[in-house]
Amino acid sequence: GTADLSDVLTIGNEVGSSYAFNGYICNVGIWDATLTQSQIKSIMNKNYAGLTSSEKTNLVSWWNLSADANDSHGSNNGTLT
Repeated sequence: GTADLSDVLTIGNEVGSSYAFNGYICNVGIWDATLTQSQIKSIMNKNYAGLTSSEKTNLVSWWNLSADANDSHGSNNGTLT
């Protein structure tokens, strides 16, 4: 799908909702292209430092949420709550 760039991105919970995610989220990446199944399998257990240059192609933002909400790839820093 597409996203309105003025919207707030919430990972793990819909703001004002009772549908909170009950678990852990370690790394989150957003690409501006569709990934193949093999690309997803290659990326899914890596942190940002482990991504190859081809895996960073079309990457918009990457968050290693185990430490903070700073964007390792772009400038879309956030906050952890």
